Amino acid sequence: MKISNINGYVISFPQNPPWGYSKGWVTSAPTLLIELSTDSGIVGWGEAYGPPKPIYEVIQSFFSESIFGMDPFETEKLWGKLRHEIRDHSQGGVAMAAISAIDIACWDIKGKALNTSVCSMLGGAVRTELTCYASAIRYTKDPDQSDSLVDPVVPARVMLDQGFSAVKLAIGMLSIGDDLARIKRVREFLPSDIGLMIDANHAYTSRAAIELANKLEAIDIFWLEDPLAQDDLPGYHSLRQATSIPLAGGETLSGRPAFRDILLENVFDILIPETGLVGGLTEAKKVFDMSDTFGVECTPHGFASVIGTAAAIQLAASHAANPFSSGSRSLPVEWTPPPLDRFGNLALNPLRCQDGKVAVPLDQPGLGVEIDRDALRGLIKNG
Repeated sequence: MKISNINGYVISFPQNPPWGYSKGWVTSAPTLLIELSTDSGIVGWGEAYGPPKPIYEVIQSFFSESIFGMDPFETEKLWGKLRHEIRDHSQGGVAMAAISAIDIACWDIKGKALNTSVCSMLGGAVRTELTCYASAIRYTKDPDQSDSLVDPVVPARVMLDQGFSAVKLAIGMLSIGDDLARIKRVREFLPSDIGLMIDANHAYTSRAAIELANKLEAIDIFWLEDPLAQDDLPGYHSLRQATSIPLAGGETLSGRPAFRDILLENVFDILIPETGLVGGLTEAKKVFDMSDTFGVECTPHGFASVIGTAAAIQLAASHAANPFSSGSRSLPVEWTPPPLDRFGNLALNPLRCQDGKVAVPLDQPGLGVEIDRDALRGLIKNG
């Protein structure tokens, strides 16, 4: 079997209502889907995390011709070849996102050719059902009072009713005082056995993050995610010394060397690799295994379309808790419920989260989802 063609689709999911986070307001969520074709007729799908047009430019300029004629089963060989081609020009970012999308598509092809799931090829299912956390409490405008924000308890109540055992709240758009009031309000509403994650999306300086963390110490927080810029290692060291709150991050990192350096610095309790940026499933699996050797927990980032979400689920299902004992915990995986999701009816056989859990599609080959091409055409972004 040989790779014969590659197509990219820049698609955009309307976000209704618009929502905000530390970087501003979001009205549409773009992504890049990759369709990898083979001479045997089997097609695989991949997804990149990041700005879709520049990523597709990298694929067309650097990778499209070099992968033609290669065997999609040889994922290690293909990954190494592509990484070497861009090594002198990029250590991460759009170049690694491009490799990630191609790699995920190859794993999808392998599973379809063998009529088995990606999870099975990664070592088999440790879990057949994954507990999810709802990544859904962001800033939204009150439709009746456009200058006011919706009370964060409103979406929290919906997520609680849907059976989620943990929810994530976006912060960083308001002052520390105003965000702290939102956090307290949600924490006081949620039962004590429901986890509350806080995601700042790199909003703060070290001093501001320490100020926030000090005020959060009395509140039960499951983790504080990306409070600082990913490369602010001195800031993370200062923050880690100042707080007992578990720190999480890593969604913007690419490749094992970046995660090696972060692990050696000992600044995160929890890593959140993004399959569409870290280097695909080939590299993500190695990052998960490497994190085990440092005693750091790992769960995949999952704010993606059905393809990226499926890749994250297949990976998470194959990873055993460390240590593998009856008392070990498995971290929940990220799930974005409607109306903020990026699914858009793309899948003919969609993944479904019920009672806060998603069943791993082990009875389906590859990633376990098939794209509805009519829905895909409706989401393609022009211009």
